[in-house]
Amino acid sequence: MARVASPENEKAAGSGRTVAVVVAAVGLSVAAIALYSHRAQSEAMRAEVRQRLESIADLKIQRISRWIAEHLRLGRMVQSNKLALPAIARVVKRQASAAERSAVMEWIEMLRRNWGFSGAALLSPSSAAVVETGEMLGGSDHCRRQAVAGARSGEIRLHDIHRESPSAPVHMTLSIPLRLEPESEAFAVLVFVIDPDEHLFPLTQSWPVPSRTAETLLVRQEGQELVYLNELRHRKDTALKLRIPLTQTAVPAVQAVLGRTGVVEGVDYRGVPVLAAIRRVPETEWHMVAKVDQEEIYAPIRKQAAFLAALVSALLLALAAGFLFLRRRQQLKHLAELYQAEVKQRILQERFDLLRRSANDIILLLDDQGRIVEANDRASETYGYSREELQAMTIRDLRHEDDLANFPAQWAESGKSGA
Repeated sequence: MARVASPENEKAAGSGRTVAVVVAAVGLSVAAIALYSHRAQSEAMRAEVRQRLESIADLKIQRISRWIAEHLRLGRMVQSNKLALPAIARVVKRQASAAERSAVMEWIEMLRRNWGFSGAALLSPSSAAVVETGEMLGGSDHCRRQAVAGARSGEIRLHDIHRESPSAPVHMTLSIPLRLEPESEAFAVLVFVIDPDEHLFPLTQSWPVPSRTAETLLVRQEGQELVYLNELRHRKDTALKLRIPLTQTAVPAVQAVLGRTGVVEGVDYRGVPVLAAIRRVPETEWHMVAKVDQEEIYAPIRKQAAFLAALVSALLLALAAGFLFLRRRQQLKHLAELYQAEVKQRILQERFDLLRRSANDIILLLDDQGRIVEANDRASETYGYSREELQAMTIRDLRHEDDLANFPAQWAESGKSGA
């Protein structure tokens, strides 16, 4: 009997599966690394944007606070001017000479020009105008009311942003009660009119880096509404006109007046998603919102994601092409091996057929598992089975039961000798 090697189909298939698994593992690893890298860089970019936004908000708060402090310091300087106050008192009481009155008017005008105030008015405690210069921005009546309140309180006040009528310009006032002695009643109130469009709003609306969408808002609460104090970048004629109900809590400005601070995401007055830094302006009822559209912020992240996706796709395509190339080579090699094996099998079969017909000895052709692949006529005659029946049996089936105990050792020995 002789053994015949089993086909290599399963081995080749297993090798192909191994290559496929390796390629898939490499592809998944590349995709996972790219995804992790993108997430890490995205988080770093988001953190950087948030930090930058908070830094800008803090810088603007410092500028606004400094601007407010400078104006209050001016008020204290005027109140402590011992040389000017007696002359001003005589002008208010109409006891000053023409020269003294002219000097007081020039002094007030000098302050107005040097500080960039739109207008100035010297008012009696009863709000009668003693001196008035410059442009009052439609706020003469408002100034008189502030003068009466200032005379009563005796405090220097930088009054909130105000509009006398829907068509009047917005303005602020700095009221400075004047007294000859610290404990005496005010004999007059010096009121300066400030145009916030010229002095305050530029501090908030400027942005330190180029940006298509960035802007800073000043807001305050009035009843159950939020009112925007300054003109907006993306909508005109809004100062003290645009109002939003406090129920719209997705708006960062609403969150600001409700007491929230820090960096938040939400939608602005346009309904556009934004990232905003919220701050309260000290010593005022104002809240500041420094915001940028999320589309502008996350554009670099999306661009990076698109680049990584293209890169990973290219790598995966390259891996797939490499796998197909290797697979094709493997298949061609396997087909060549099968062809060679088939040729050898055909030659062997032809020789065996010749032996089967002419040989007087028993000839059995076995595979490596002991299964009978071929048997000659002599084997059929001897064992009493047809050729087809023998092909359904193993060599063990032909052994006498008394010899089965020694069969494993004999089979192993035949494997070593190949016969």
